Amino acid sequence: MLNNACAQENLNPLTELPLQIKLGKTTYSEIKDKGDCFRKKMINQNDICITMSVDMDNERYTLSLDDDQRVNTLYFSDENNITKASILPKNWKNLGLFLRKGDSGRGTSKKDFITIIKSLGIKDFIEKCEKEDCKFIYVRFKLDNVYYSAIFRQYSTWGFEPGLKSFYISTVSY
Repeated sequence: MLNNACAQENLNPLTELPLQIKLGKTTYSEIKDKGDCFRKKMINQNDICITMSVDMDNERYTLSLDDDQRVNTLYFSDENNITKASILPKNWKNLGLFLRKGDSGRGTSKKDFITIIKSLGIKDFIEKCEKEDCKFIYVRFKLDNVYYSAIFRQYSTWGFEPGLKSFYISTVSY
């Protein structure tokens, strides 16, 4: 079981989310003009947004909302198409975190990522292979009751470079 990893979490740059989003608290009505809803779901005869994309202020990412229309997940992904690739928040890039860019760009290595999170006081994390070949490795930890999951491509295959492939931040346990 992962515990809160940093005594000063509210000072940790990883807890500073775009649009001042507070996971589990920020509502769709507070941010609906900041992006586009691209998946809806019918609840009690009302269409509600469950997935939204945001592309503003040189940041690009995806949000998921729960049935109460509260943001519960932020998702950043490299995508194969560079025009659809997420762009991490500036304060995270200042730490040295970068997603792979399309097929050929290198992202932050798992080794460098672990060095960065350790420098932020995060000592309690899990590394896990996705499959036997360890093509993808997960690094997971928890801060302020929020779950963080970074996925790394371990080595080059089929023209894809290694490095940080995607990054999830969620109130939903992994």
